Amino acid sequence: MPTIGPHRFTITAPGANDLHILYRFSGGSLRDPRVVDGPPPQTIGAKHNRVDIKWKDPLPQGTTVTVEVDSDFAGTTPVDYVFTRDGQPLG
Repeated sequence: MPTIGPHRFTITAPGANDLHILYRFSGGSLRDPRVVDGPPPQTIGAKHNRVDIKWKDPLPQGTTVTVEVDSDFAGTTPVDYVFTRDGQPLG
């Protein structure tokens, strides 16, 4: 199973404690997401074509998080992502 990543995401708004990453070309096969560099998450999971990461406390603006995930398809790539606060949009 190919490892997708590492991909780096930088928090641009203050107060974020969630990261939601949407992938394309995964065929719903995403498994075993992990933060390989950055603050360790409270929870992390993959479902269908999305990885959701949550931290207990907000991360400082400018924090970079590096993520890898496994997929059945080597062509899987992140297509969109958003940082939120407890699942709610920032700003």
